[in-house]
Amino acid sequence: MALVSMWQRASMSFINFARDCLKEGLYNLDPEHQRDVVHDDLWKSGIIHSALVFHDVPAVYFHIVPCSNEMYVHDSLDGKQRCSAIIQYMCDGYRYKCNDPAYMHNKLYSELEPVQQ
Repeated sequence: MALVSMWQRASMSFINFARDCLKEGLYNLDPEHQRDVVHDDLWKSGIIHSALVFHDVPAVYFHIVPCSNEMYVHDSLDGKQRCSAIIQYMCDGYRYKCNDPAYMHNKLYSELEPVQQ
């Protein structure tokens, strides 16, 4: 896979992003310059809410870093908190705190129906 040498806008499903972060190791949300996750469950739920209701999560930015001959990793430049909110929810890290959509209120990701996931 060739390295991308310019900024590119891309969209990705939450499921694919979580897989690429957790299993594939293609994204590094914890480079040295990033702070720890600091927001509470209501704020993190707001990120999920924004995606579901408004079909938008504010842009996140990554820097492509070569790590071997044909491999690279995307280091988080901006958006760690937003990305972490998504991944933590999908890993049952917190209960959804927003009232809308009602079927998600106070539920873990694993408690949702498969079609809702």
